[in-house]
Order: sequence, then structure tokens, then C-alpha cells
Amino acid sequence: MSHIDMIDKIIEIVPSKYAIATRGLTMTEDIFSCHFPKFPILPGVLMLQAVNELSERLIAKSENADNKKTTICLKEMGKVKFYKYCRPGDTLKICVKIVKKEKKKIFLSGKIERDNNKVFQVKKIIYEID
Repeated sequence: MSHIDMIDKIIEIVPSKYAIATRGLTMTEDIFSCHFPKFPILPGVLMLQAVNELSERLIAKSENADNKKTTICLKEMGKVKFYKYCRPGDTLKICVKIVKKEKKKIFLSGKIERDNNKVFQVKKIIYEID
């Protein structure tokens, strides 16, 4: 699992279906001192990371992998679109859902919203489980 923590609070996890979490952004976060000091915005890669972290938690619950030696491996993220900036003071709502499962692959989609407006979307997320 990931070592960066982009999730503040899990709101809901429904195994094999979906998960919702939140993340509050504050000016005290190190990333905003360099990205960009006069107009701080959350880097897109950290939006991908937030969706990745929540996806891994949903898959772990769905596969009962919390207490087993199950490997959850991100294979692909695609069809990504950024709609708006995320800035200090924003509270982000991160949502992921399982679209389908085939043998050892799980397909998901995800989005991030701020004030009920979509700021980020990824339509294709593929994980392998072993």
C-alpha cells in the first residue's frame, strides 16, 4: 500500500461497490511552499495519489485482504481529466467505485469533488490482485 497519506477521513466503504473519503488542504502543507508559492495549487499527481489510496482501501475490504498476504498492485490509470484547481482551504471529497472484476483484475473509476463540483476524474483504473 501507499506511504503518502492523502486521505483524512473515510466516510463510507461498501465492499465490492464504492468508497468515499475526504481530504482537507491547508497552507501548512510542504507542497504548497513550492507549488506555487504565490498561487498554491495541489499537484495533479497528488490527486491521482488520493484516488489510488482510496482504491487500495476499497479493494482490501472487498477482497478481505486486511489480514492476509494479498498483493494489490496498481497497473494502469487512464482517461484522466482535470477540471479545476485545488487550493489551500478546500475540502476535497474523493470517490471511487468498482466497475467490474475479471479473475485477478479489478477495474475502477474515481473522481474528486469540491463543493459538489467535479475537479478531477479518472475513468480507467486497473489493479491486479494476487
